[in-house]
Amino acid sequence: MIQCDNELCKKWLHEQCLIDAILARLHKGKGSKPSSTKISNSSSIKANGGKNGAAFKVTIEGRDDPEMKDQVVMYVCEGLKDGAEKVWEENVLCLFCQKKLSWSEGET
Repeated sequence: MIQCDNELCKKWLHEQCLIDAILARLHKGKGSKPSSTKISNSSSIKANGGKNGAAFKVTIEGRDDPEMKDQVVMYVCEGLKDGAEKVWEENVLCLFCQKKLSWSEGET
């Protein structure tokens, strides 16, 4: 679980809920409904939109950020973007207050 850094929020968020939110957004842009499957014990999810839908793989990873004491939490997305297969990163935002999340020691 990851806790929001915002002093006014401090909500705890499941990695799976964060991943589901990005998958829903990715599939909304493609006009398909996501279905996801957990892959082993990792935070990696593969979503397949069906016969005509795009498939995405999303993981949540920490990235060092010199401006923050902790690691910034990033989505690593793999799938069809702008008409080509790509890998890209996006910030993970709190589902409640929309603040960029960081990963502190001890969070899992």
